[in-house]
Amino acid sequence: MIRLTRQRLERAREIRDEWRRPAVATAPADRPAAARAVRRLYEVAGRPPPRFVWTDSPAGALQAVGRLSDDHREAQRARFLGEVGYRPSLPSAVWRYETELRRRGRLAARFRRGGGNLGPELSASPARVRPLARDRLLMPADDWGLPPFGPVLLEALRACAAPELRSLIPAFADRCASGQFSAQETGMNLIYRELGLVALRPEYAERVDLMATLARSTGPWWPYPDACVMIERPVRCETQPQSSGPGRGWVVLHSLDGPALTWRDGFAIHAWHGAVVPERYTTGEATADDWLGERNAEFRRLIAERMGYARLLGQVDAEKIASDEYGTLWRIPSRRAGDEDVVLVDVVNSTVEPDGSQRRYVLRVPPEQQVPRDAIGWTFGLPPGTYQPAEMT
Repeated sequence: MIRLTRQRLERAREIRDEWRRPAVATAPADRPAAARAVRRLYEVAGRPPPRFVWTDSPAGALQAVGRLSDDHREAQRARFLGEVGYRPSLPSAVWRYETELRRRGRLAARFRRGGGNLGPELSASPARVRPLARDRLLMPADDWGLPPFGPVLLEALRACAAPELRSLIPAFADRCASGQFSAQETGMNLIYRELGLVALRPEYAERVDLMATLARSTGPWWPYPDACVMIERPVRCETQPQSSGPGRGWVVLHSLDGPALTWRDGFAIHAWHGAVVPERYTTGEATADDWLGERNAEFRRLIAERMGYARLLGQVDAEKIASDEYGTLWRIPSRRAGDEDVVLVDVVNSTVEPDGSQRRYVLRVPPEQQVPRDAIGWTFGLPPGTYQPAEMT
């Protein structure tokens, strides 16, 4: 049983910190290092070296893949892409091994002594680590890894790809070898290896090192029999931490002052808390029609917050609930089953601004609010009937 010592935790944090940086890097790709690693991956897969097609963004890579012949583009049916670019991560390999041991029940001890069915990654039984200890090693409480890039790419390309390329997008996004965006998986592999939790077959150990080189040196890449399509790193990468459960988290794409990802040919991905959204959602240029037509409740909240509830209220048919000396309550009825009505309290500041105007505030409140005074009190955390300002300001 591996003990979770302070030294092991410190080393895990060092590895995690090291692999944060390439995940969000925006420097130009190290093309020679990336090409050497790819050639070696083709060689160990028993394939001749490819010609390299470098592009400036995922959109350019999709166009390059579209120009490949059908025979080469459809080579995933012959498992070519998997042979060159994909192998399960070490945590997955250990999980499979331990699951097999449990499945064998009383034969587990004999199975372990004989090495068991270790698969293509492990050369010996992995060290025993308690589940909570393993979680602490891989994902300490602070966030550090980007989620898979394929789903992000899928949504972004669907919104802008030429019609003749759209049928290629699902396979293109699914088979993306993520380069820098797989840095978190690379870090997990190195934590397992460097802390002595696994013993690797030599060929898989080399593959781990080659994938680490690609994570450090380039953006996503796509291996095909006659060509390897590769892209430069982005010139802008904006993220923020986001919890994904107790003691676990991600760094997700997020920006409200421009694209979260931009490449030098202008291709950009706008994201809000990790979800790809249209540009106008994050710039505040969306309209009430966007808000009314958006099915995702969180995206509707984003639109409303960016455009402002006062502007939204002026563009939709809202029902007046009540008015008093404090303000007015409005309801925007829900158009979808299961969604709650949007209730807004509309308040005008009684204090006159230096230019003679009076500032207006429109705030969202719970849908059960019926009295403007109580709704305003709710925004201050006060129970009904207790909001009584000494002076209206």
